[in-house]
Amino acid sequence: MSQKKVDYYKEQKVNRKANMKKEKLIFRLEVCAIVVVFAALAGWFGFSVYNSAKETAAANADPVTTGIYIQAMQDYFDDLDADVNGEGEEQQETGTEEEIISEEENGESGETEEAGDDGEKEAESDSAKD
Repeated sequence: MSQKKVDYYKEQKVNRKANMKKEKLIFRLEVCAIVVVFAALAGWFGFSVYNSAKETAAANADPVTTGIYIQAMQDYFDDLDADVNGEGEEQQETGTEEEIISEEENGESGETEEAGDDGEKEAESDSAKD
């Protein structure tokens, strides 16, 4: 080896502790700088998402309401309550004797004449086919 190389190695050996401290310090500073950069990027990303969500919520401030018709359910529950309380359908359908007599005289006995009409229509359609 040349004398220059030997002198260089001796200097390095003498200053090895100081050089190692400098290298460790530089490495730590580099890592800290990288962490700060990534933290800034993560913060910026989070802030952007938050602002975007906030603007979307402001745009959708008027909620959409949907109505529902629950009269059928209410009637069903009323019928259940009536059955539990002993007020069955028989009591609701029966009326006074005068009402029953007037319904029978008017032809409102509960039977409809539609069944007869349907039978006549079927007979007509059968005869038309022949």
